[in-house]
Amino acid sequence: MKKFESLEKQIQTIDNELEKNDFNNLEDLTERMQEREARFKAMQNPSSSDKMKENRAKKRSEENPLEVRGYTGKERIGKHDTSVTIGDLIYSHVTGKFRNQEVRQALSTTSGGIVVPTDVYENFIDLMRDTNFLLNTTIYPMTTKALVIPKVVGDILPTFKVENDLIVESAPVFDSVRLEAKPLYAMTSISLELIESGGLDIGMAVTNIMASAMAQAVQSFMLKGGGVNGYKGILNDPNINLIDATTIDYASIGAGFRAIRSANGNPNGIILNNADAMDLELLTDTTGQYIQPPKFMENLETYSLGGGLDEGEGVVANLQPIAWGILSEGGLQIDIDKSGDAFNRGQIKIRARINSDFALTNPKLISYIRPTV
Repeated sequence: MKKFESLEKQIQTIDNELEKNDFNNLEDLTERMQEREARFKAMQNPSSSDKMKENRAKKRSEENPLEVRGYTGKERIGKHDTSVTIGDLIYSHVTGKFRNQEVRQALSTTSGGIVVPTDVYENFIDLMRDTNFLLNTTIYPMTTKALVIPKVVGDILPTFKVENDLIVESAPVFDSVRLEAKPLYAMTSISLELIESGGLDIGMAVTNIMASAMAQAVQSFMLKGGGVNGYKGILNDPNINLIDATTIDYASIGAGFRAIRSANGNPNGIILNNADAMDLELLTDTTGQYIQPPKFMENLETYSLGGGLDEGEGVVANLQPIAWGILSEGGLQIDIDKSGDAFNRGQIKIRARINSDFALTNPKLISYIRPTV
C-alpha cells in the first residue's frame, strides 16, 4: 500500500507541474508526460515498477559513462530493439542472401569475417547467459580495456561503546579489483548444407550454435582460467573457501553452503560436472530408495557442465560476486574460413572472439569442493 501511495504522490507532483506548464521546451514536456504514464501503469501492474527502476538505472548509466553499472539475473544488457542476429550475419556473408533490409544494412565485412554491430553483440551476450550459471553472475559492459570495481575484503564489525570512549574502528572493508579485457576464442564448424537450407530459421539456428560454443568457453575459463592470456580462473583465488571431499554428495555441498553462510552470504547456485549432477540425482539409501535432498538444496539452482569442472569437483556459491567484464565497442569479432579441412568436408569454420575478463568481488561467497588427493 505504501508503494502505491508513493506512486500517487509522484503522479500528483507531475500533474502540478503540467498545470503550471513550467517547461522550457516540448521535449521536456513530452518526457514528463511519458514518466507520468509509466508511474500510472506501475500502480496498475506492480511488476512493471521493477522494470521502470531497471530502465532508470540503465538510462543513468548511459548518461554517465563513468558510473560502473553491473547487470545480474534477468537484467538485459542488450536493448533488443533489432531483429538481426549473429546467425543472420553469418548466413548472409556466406550465401549473399538477406532475410530483410535490416540485415543488409547491419552486415559489415572484413577480408576474413564480419564486424558485429554493438547492439547485435549485446543481444548475443544475453542469449549466452540465459541457460547457464552466467545468468546470475554480474556482467560489466566495459567502454575501455580496463575497469576497476570494488571488492569486499571484510565485514564491518559494529560495537557498543561507553560514553566518551573511542569508537573501535573496523579493518578496511573494501578494496578494488581490476578487470582487463583479454581475447577469448571459441571455434565451431557448420555444414554448408545447414547454412544453405531454406526450410529452417537459419539465423537463429546458427546463433544458438555460436552462443552455446562461446558460453562453454566463457564458463570454463571463468572457473579455471586455462593458464593462457592471463585468465587465472576464480577457483584459483587464494581467498575462496576450500572444501576437501572424497565425493560430491549432500555432506560436501552442505559444508560449502555453511562456509558461505559463515561469511554472511546466501548461496544461490551449485555448479557440477554433468556426471556428478546425475549421480547426485540417483543417490539411494540402503533400501534402494532415492534420497530426498536436504532442505538447503531448495535454495540452490543446479548448473551442470560438460567441461570446466572435472568429476569430483563442485562449486557452491552466491554467483553475483562473480564479475564478468566484457568490452562492448567492437567486442565481438567473427572470422569465417572455407579452406583446408573445412573445404574438404563441405563445412565452414567459424571463429568468434570476445574481449573479457573475470574476477571475484567477494571471494568468501564461493566454496570450491575439490577431491582429496
